[in-house]
Order: sequence, then structure tokens, then C-alpha cells
Amino acid sequence: MENLLIPYQAVKKITAHRVLVFAPHPDDEVFGCGGAILHHTAENIPVRVIIVTNGGYGINPSELSDYVRQRQNESINAASVLNYGKPVFWHYNDRDLHYGETLITEILSAIHDTRADLVYAPSVYEIHPDHRALGMATMEAVRRSEKQIKLALYEIGQPIQPNLLLDISDLAERKMEAMRCFISQNAKQRYDLDIAALNRYRTYTLPAEVTAAEAYILTNSEELASDPLKLYQSEHARQQKAGLALDTEDLPLVSVIIRSMDRHTLSDALDSVALQTYPNIEVVLVNAKGHGHSAVGDWCGRFPLRMTSNTEPLHRSKAANTGLETARGKYLIFLDDDDFFNPDHIATLVSELKTHKRFRCAYTGVRVDYYIDDQLVSATQFNEPFDQRKLWGRNFIPIHAMLFEHTLVTEGSAFDENLDILEDWDFWIQIAQRCKILHIDKITAVYRNHGDSGMGSKLDETFLQQARSKVFEKWKSQFSGKQLEDMILYWEEKAAVLNEQIAVKKQEIRTIQNRIKQLEQEQHTHALHEQSLQKTISALQSANRNLTNTITEFTQSSSWKITAPLRFLVRILRGQRREAWNGFRRRILPIGGKIFRLFPARLRLRMLPIIYRLTGPLFKGTEHYESWRIQQNDTNQLFPSHARGTLTGLTDIADIAPLDTFPTGRIAIHAHIFYADLINEFGSFLENMPYRYDLFISTSNETDKQACQRTFSGLPHLNQLTITVVPNRGRDIAPLFCTFGNELQQYDYIAHIHSKKSLYSHGAADGWREYLLTHLLGSSEQIRKIFTLLTSDKNIGFVYPQNFSVLPYWANTWLSNKTRGHAWCKKLGIASVPSGYFDFPAGSMFWAQTKALQPLFNAQLKIEDFPEEAGQNDATLAHCIERLFVLTTRHSGLNTVILKDNQSPNWSRWRIDQYLLHQKEKIHAILQRSDIRIVVFDIFDTLITRPLLNPEHVKAIVARRAGGRIGERYLEFRAMAENQARQIAGRDVGLDSIFRELGILSGLSADEIEQLHQLEITIETSIVAPRQEAVDLFRFAQDLGKRVILASDMYLPQPVIENMLIHCGISGWHAFYLSAANGLRKDTGDFYHQLLNDEQVSANSILIIGDNEQSDAQKPGDMKFHVTHVMRPVELARATPRLEPIIENAFAPPAQNDLNTQLTLGAIVQANFRPLFYPQFNPADFVPASPWA
Repeated sequence: MENLLIPYQAVKKITAHRVLVFAPHPDDEVFGCGGAILHHTAENIPVRVIIVTNGGYGINPSELSDYVRQRQNESINAASVLNYGKPVFWHYNDRDLHYGETLITEILSAIHDTRADLVYAPSVYEIHPDHRALGMATMEAVRRSEKQIKLALYEIGQPIQPNLLLDISDLAERKMEAMRCFISQNAKQRYDLDIAALNRYRTYTLPAEVTAAEAYILTNSEELASDPLKLYQSEHARQQKAGLALDTEDLPLVSVIIRSMDRHTLSDALDSVALQTYPNIEVVLVNAKGHGHSAVGDWCGRFPLRMTSNTEPLHRSKAANTGLETARGKYLIFLDDDDFFNPDHIATLVSELKTHKRFRCAYTGVRVDYYIDDQLVSATQFNEPFDQRKLWGRNFIPIHAMLFEHTLVTEGSAFDENLDILEDWDFWIQIAQRCKILHIDKITAVYRNHGDSGMGSKLDETFLQQARSKVFEKWKSQFSGKQLEDMILYWEEKAAVLNEQIAVKKQEIRTIQNRIKQLEQEQHTHALHEQSLQKTISALQSANRNLTNTITEFTQSSSWKITAPLRFLVRILRGQRREAWNGFRRRILPIGGKIFRLFPARLRLRMLPIIYRLTGPLFKGTEHYESWRIQQNDTNQLFPSHARGTLTGLTDIADIAPLDTFPTGRIAIHAHIFYADLINEFGSFLENMPYRYDLFISTSNETDKQACQRTFSGLPHLNQLTITVVPNRGRDIAPLFCTFGNELQQYDYIAHIHSKKSLYSHGAADGWREYLLTHLLGSSEQIRKIFTLLTSDKNIGFVYPQNFSVLPYWANTWLSNKTRGHAWCKKLGIASVPSGYFDFPAGSMFWAQTKALQPLFNAQLKIEDFPEEAGQNDATLAHCIERLFVLTTRHSGLNTVILKDNQSPNWSRWRIDQYLLHQKEKIHAILQRSDIRIVVFDIFDTLITRPLLNPEHVKAIVARRAGGRIGERYLEFRAMAENQARQIAGRDVGLDSIFRELGILSGLSADEIEQLHQLEITIETSIVAPRQEAVDLFRFAQDLGKRVILASDMYLPQPVIENMLIHCGISGWHAFYLSAANGLRKDTGDFYHQLLNDEQVSANSILIIGDNEQSDAQKPGDMKFHVTHVMRPVELARATPRLEPIIENAFAPPAQNDLNTQLTLGAIVQANFRPLFYPQFNPADFVPASPWA
């Protein structure tokens, strides 16, 4: 509901053709709406600024002339910065501005002369009297205007409750430049800093990418004419009108009338009232039993309860009328003592009546539970749309379904005390004679039918007919002939529809019966065929077993094993060298592998390249060896040695000379030791430290603390040892910033290490910790080289090793941390937030200058901000901060060095080489596996692509094609409409919902919205192209007989996407999951859970092929699906050394808003990086001439 109080989205501009700005003093035009003026002038929209007073209050008369001239010159200088021309000065005396006809007439004349359709003025809530007077006069002038004019009231000295926030993020610097022109005023008070802070504060409710905004109350002449006092109303009144009550007294009182026979179910009925979410209710309990009714107290939960005092039993109608006479509420509702409300029942009814003001009563649907001997036997519902003709013939509205105004009772509606039953039906007929009745299609109450009311499942039909006749007898003389004709016609129409449905059903039954006979015959034929096939299968299986047994006996015999060397020699002599060699490798490789794994992981890392170099032919064809071999060739051959570091962004530590002096400044190392079995390993690395330093250890218990004390206290060059037991929260990151943050800030250089094990990887990441520690603390010389970097004149603030070779390349993205990461970037003031692949130290071990991380130390992190450890492998605050280290360093004005991994060299610091090792044959082999039964393909950027760097620029194309005001409004509100539609639905939504919100936000007509709707679909459909190698995989999976499924997190309608696919030659899928249709997204995992439920197979029977690193790789990978990731063309282009700076520049202002840039680069990228396989990819090229060159 907060969005009813303040906007949660900012607009990029306030549309206008001519603009007029009123400022009470020189400087107010910049302080209040400088950003808006810059937006207008950037679009060449004429802007006239009128400064009404001379701003000379309190100045000595002898100095007044010079002072006024100075202030005017300051406004003229600011005008040149804002580029709107020169301001006009009206020369009223400061603090001599009064709301009245003179000022209003002058403002009207200015509006007429400038032909402005948008006027800016200070808000009427301002503190300064000149501001208030000018705001009030401008409002009145706009109200009187003969043409439609928009009025934007701005804030300066008093924050307002805005209905519009204007994004000025990219203009904040220029606005500050203009504000600095007012030297005379800033000398008294730094108004420029105050306004900048106000503009920053205005982003509180906005997305992370908005860093400055101006607030406005936007109204127009029509609104002011219809309600001149609206803007002068109190905040209390404003929130009341918005439906946000500040007090229960702001909401109408609802009286719940319960006719009680003191049944045991009364407590259920009262409990259901007590649980109502609507806050202003009274309960009127009518004692229909009489003497001996149980006491119920004065409260029903938080609601007051009043019970009528009578000693005699009351008839149903008499009890109802007693309740009507006793009730005090604006709205009344009945509840029988054996029924109950759902918690939102009354809130729903009141809300709908407030929305539909022409109705005085409303009813919701009711579930009906049928009981026999207190056992629930069946359930149905009353939830039919209102039709007065039907009401005349039968009652279909339960008594507790309807909420009605008390005024209907004062006008004469009452229960007929001559009716034994059906008194509520008669009452509804009375109400229907006085007003329209609103139906709400929602079940919010329960009617429990025990058959004891004359209306239940045991009803006496004769008794019921007599009761209905009594009602008809009452009303027959009051119905007109027309009403009787309408009622008869209604039932005739219902009968005709039912007869038609019966005829259709009979035909369907005949068709089904014929189909059953046909299927039974086919089943019999198939059964005979199956029996024949089963006999053949049994015979083949028997033969296969016999042959297998013979082969097994033969190969397991002693003679076969003894003669193995002889067979090897015979093959050599016969020239069958390949067969002989393969046989030898089959036997020797498993044995060698077992021996190799006996060595420590740290030693294995060093041994493996040596083994590969010495015995390469033995491993030829194995996946790991081939990847290693290609990496060696690529890295050594693609770049000349002098160019490698420049192009790859990696630093070879071998090329760095060790520091031959002691660094100036204090050094600290923080080590988080969670696994005590690694204490000695850390001690051996810390022994390499060549400089004096202080050591900070965090560990999880006292036992480990004592072990750390014993091991680390005797380390060489150690000044001070601090060991602290910390909670198991935030892994190594929380102790770094929360436990030791204050102390570590006092040092000049810090290292951060921890006892990483990555147990979730089940051994796949073995050696990761040793790799990081070796690069950071592996030897005294290594550390001295790192300090050469940190103390050089290259402004290096952060050093870490290239991410470990076994990590998937797609881990170099936000993954599941994007939302939190964007929020933290905004908090830290980081403007350029990466969208794809970017640099960060996976594993969070590094050396740094402390000032590089100062923004994180200043962020006031608390241990409570981090969740308790529960085996999470991503999406925690610690994982987010890990990705902020390099961004924070660069934001602090320092550079980052990434140390090259010479053991597993790559040309890409993100190890995109892994992706380029994909071979069609390997993917085909995966698809051919018998255990892969289902293949799921993502659609956009996987099977089909769009010729843009950022697909969101489709909206810019739509806006340009629409043109004029329609295009401007579309571009201004399209993203906001999508966000708002999602918030309302609480899930993904389709294009229909988005354009429904766009119509509300933009004020465009229904025809204009439909035009834009169809234009967006047309453009989206026309620009897509197939990603041919992905399409070939799709068809290959089909040819293999796999079940092929499409899945997309997308807002476009399914028929539109299907037409795109068919146009691109893609068809024949077996199922299609679209988040806009079912609300199930891949990035939340909901889709994957539903997929397993629908297909009834295990995750390891399904292969996922898609481009999104989180949705199509990480999330299904964590759930044990097979995954084949395909890179988006733009990300592959961004990863290449020569294109990276061009692509990064295109994603930054102003190029990111230049459609020509986006289309040109997008076309180049899509044309050259659309393939999936690159057998001879050369990253040194500007673009690959062809993937098969």
C-alpha cells in the first residue's frame, strides 16, 4: 500500500510542448526544478523562467541595488548552465508577495503569452511566505485557465508528499554546477548541498540505478477546477481518500447481527468475526433462545459485543428485525450462529462498495458444506452473478453473503414476521426494489447445512413449496406484468440452454462410446503384437545372456589374463598399434588414477602439468587432458608475450620483481579458521611472511582458539596475535568487517584468507584453497612481488589470483545475488553496476590496500545482517559482498591486479576458454545418452535472438515507430507499468496486464494503448532470428526421440512466441512452460519443481539447455539436472579482449541510450557471435571472421 503514499518508480521526464517556471526568488528555479529544466532543454522544448521577487529582504537600502543585481546575475549565470536563455525578473519586493487578484492576473497573462502547457511553481506547503503565496496564486491561475494545463509544484524548504518523482541521476552534476552559481546564498548556508541531499533522499523508494530525483505534486487545470481545495486538505484527509485509514474511526462501522439459539457452533461464528481483517466492527448478538442463553461477554476479540436482553424466544424474522433496530453501523450484515466468515469477508465487501459507489449493497460467493450426523459429506457453492429475474423466482444469496447500507432499513426494508422461513429471500427482494446489488466473484464465507433449518439436505419438498408459495402470494400483487413476463422468460431461456447442453452431451456420449469400441479393438490388436514381440525379446535376451556368459568366462579365465602380453605383441606385429595402445591405456589409466589421488591436492596441482607433458600420448582423447592441451596452445600462441597482459587483463607474477625494501605502513592479515584440521597448513603458509605484521584469527569455538594459539604464537615476524571466537554467521566475511573491521581499518595493507573446503562440491573443488593460498602466501618472494604491485605508482589497491580453473566460467556473474548486489551498489554509491560477467575474487582471498575497501568498512555491517550458516552455496550477504570487492576498489579510485594462473593458463580472466572448448560431438554424445529422456530448451538468446545489445531497447524502437506524444508516453511509462503489474499480481504477468497498467499510468486512450500493444508484438516478432546451431540441437534431440520441452521467463503471449519459433523453423515441441501464463519462474526453481512433478522423472533424466547463468545453469545444476550452458552473443563478445571495452562503453551513458549504437553493435555481435561452437576461435581478432574459419 506504500505506493499509494509515494511513488516507487521514477519518470524520465514530464512531457510538455512549452514550459513556464515561476520562482519566488533568484535561485529557487534551480533548487526546485533545475533537473526538470535540464530535461526540457535537452529536448529543445522552450522554457521561460520568471523570477518574481528581487530577493533583497533585510539588505541595507544603500546596498540593495548592488545586491539585487548580484542575485540576478547569479540566476543569469545559472540559466546558461541550464541552457534555457535568460530569466525574466518581475521586481516584486522580497516578502511582499501576496495571494490576490493582482498576482493571479499577472500569472494568467504570462501563461497566455507563453502558451505554456506545463507550469512549475513552489508548493503551497513551503515555509517561506513568498513561496506559499506564489504557489497559491499559480494554482488559482491554472484553475481558471481555459485550456488544459499541467501544474508541477516543487519543493525547496519543506519536503512534500509527491505523486511524481523525476529521475535526474544523469543530470545531478549539472544541476550542482548551476546551484554553485548562487555564491551569495551559499555563503550564508550551503543550500546547494542541502538540495543535493534532498534529491538523493528522494531515491529512497526508487530502484538502485536511480541516484538523484526531484519530487513534484503534478496536477492540472481540470483537477483543480473539480476540487479547488484538494491540495489544501490535511494529510489525514488525503490518506483517507486513498483508502489508507490512519484510525479505525476513519472506516465505516459494520454491524454483524447474529441471531443466536445458543448452539455449540456459536463460538465458531464469533471466532470468525474476531479474525476479520476489517478493523471497525461491532457484534450485535440477538438472543433468539430467550431464557437461559449462555453469557458471552462484552468483546468478540478486539470488537465490542452487545447482546439483546429478552427472556422470551424470538421467531427468525422477529430476531432479525431486533438486530436491525439495535445495530448502529453504516453497513449491516447477518451471520447465523452455525455459519462463519473467512477473515477477509467484511474487508472485501466494504472495499468493493467503496470502489463501486453507485451500489448500496454487495454479496460474495459462499461455500456450502453439507453435513449428515455431524459428518461432512459434500460441498458446493453459491456464487452466481446477480440477476433480478432469478431472484424473483428463487433465492440464491445466503444471508451472511450480503453487506448492505443501514439506510435501506431506515427507508423501510424489514423482515416479514409472517414468514416462517425464506424471510431472507423476501428481504433481498425488498432491497432489490430499492437499489442495485453488486456481485463479487470471490468465496469469502461458509454456510454449514445440517438439514435442520427447513432448507437442508433433509428438506421436506412439500413444506418448501408451501413456504415459497407464501412469498409469491405476498409479492404477486406488487409485480407488474412486465416483471412477471421477464421472470417467465428467464426460466424459459434457462431451460432452452439446458436442453441444448443435454443434446450436446448425448452426442458426446455417442462419440465416446464409438471411440471406446475402436480403442478396445486396437488394444486387442496391440496386445497380440506385444505378445509376439515379448517372445522375440525373451529369445534374444536368452541368447544375449548365453553369449555374455561365454565372453565373461573367456575374458576372466587364467589363460586370457596370462596371454594378454602376447596379444599385445601380436597386435603390434600385425600393425594394429592403435588397438594395442588402447588396450594398454584401458588397463593402466584406472590404476594410475588411484595412485595419483593418494597425493595431497596441493601436490597434485603441481604434478599434473608435469605428468601431462611427459606422458601426454597416454592421456590423448581424455576430456581433461584435451582441455589442458588446448589451453596451453591457445595461451602460448594467440598473443605475443608482450601483449598477453594487456589483452587478457592478467598479470604474470613471474614478470614482477620482488620488493627489495620494507613497505611503508602497517600490515595485518585476517584468517578465518573454521576447520581446525587446517591450522598447521595455514601456519606453514604464514611462515613465508617476510615483513612484520599483526595477525587476526577468527574461529568458532574455544578448543580451536587454543589450537590456533599454540600454532600461530611462534610465527616469525609476528607482532601481535588476536584470536576471537565468532558466531557461525557470514562465513569469513562477517568476521572481517563485523568482528575486526574497526581494528583492520587502522592498517595500510591487509590480507584476507580462510579455511575454505567447499564441501558442497563433493570433491570437485579440491585444491581451490591451496591454489589461492599459494598465489597469495606461497613463498617469501611471492609476497614481496605482491607488495611491489601494492606499493607501485600504478595506484593498485587490490590483488587476487585468477579464479580457480575448476570453477565454471558462468560463476563470474551475479548468479543469485543480483538483486542484493544492485541494492548494495546503490548503498555504496557505485554507479556503474555490471549486468553480465565481471571481476571478483571467487573464494574471497586477497591482498589489498585498506583504503580500497573503505566504503565496505564504512557500511556498518552487523553480524545480525548475515544468516546463520546452513550449507548455503550462494545468495547470501557474504556471497554478495564477495562480488563487491573489485567494484568497491574501482569506486575508491584504485586499480585491481588479477594474478595469472600459470598452471592452467587461459587467455580469458573469466576462463571463457572453457565454453569455447564445447564441441558439437560432445553435446551430441550427451543427447544420445539413454538416461537423458527429456531436453528442455530456453527460447530467447538460446533458440532465437534479437539484433540488439540490450533486448530492452525494443521499447525504444516501438516508441520511435509510434512517434509523437504516444511514443513519449510509452517510453516514459512502459517499464513502470511492467513493474507495477508484477507487484499487483505478485508473480510474472503477460503483456495484457502490462498494457492495462500502461493505460492507467500514461493517460493514453484505449485505442492508443491497443495500437502500442500490437506495435510491440509486431516489432518483437519481426526482429527475431534463429540461432541456427541451437536449432540444430533442438532438431537432433527430436530425431533421437527425446521429449523436447520449451521454457521461458517472458511476458510475451504464448501464441506470439510460438509464431516467432515457427517463423524461425522451430516446431514440434511436446510441452511449453511460460512464466507469464503459469507464474512459475526458472530463476526461483519453481518451474523445475513443477517440471519434475509433471513429468514424473528424476532430475538426472533431464538436460537443460539455455543461456541464463542463474536460471539455466546454476539453479538446475544445484537440483542435479544435466546442464549445457550456451553464452549469449553479447556476453561472448564482451569476454573477448578487443571487443570488451567497446561493449562496456556501449552499456554506459550516453551510448546506452543511443539506438543507432545499440543496433549497429547489436547487429555486429549477433552476426559474429551467434554460433555455439568455435573450433578455431582466435580472441586476438577483433571479431571471429567465421566460427569455422
